[in-house]
Amino acid sequence: MRARLGQVDFDYHDVANGVVFPSLLRHGMIRAEVDEAAIGEAMVHPPGDTRAALRGAFVEAASRSSRRWSCDWTRLALLGEDRREVQLLDPLDARRAPEYDALMSLL
Repeated sequence: MRARLGQVDFDYHDVANGVVFPSLLRHGMIRAEVDEAAIGEAMVHPPGDTRAALRGAFVEAASRSSRRWSCDWTRLALLGEDRREVQLLDPLDARRAPEYDALMSLL
């Protein structure tokens, strides 16, 4: 039973392929706190006072560059021979550290 609950938790938080939240929503077992318009806005304009703003700026710049790159919730990286990586560990810290600025200057 414990393993099954763990799997449900993972499935619920699966951003790309998750079906648990939409199913719960359809069956009236959960309610959405924001509407689709707010979700769309947040996807284009991340909160400026969180690391999401730094991550969003990196993804936008990296997408326009010819560099290979990688990004997850806490790590931004330029790949290749001169690999560079920056950790963004605090979700509420939007300060541009020197390491972040150095990474961005390579784009």
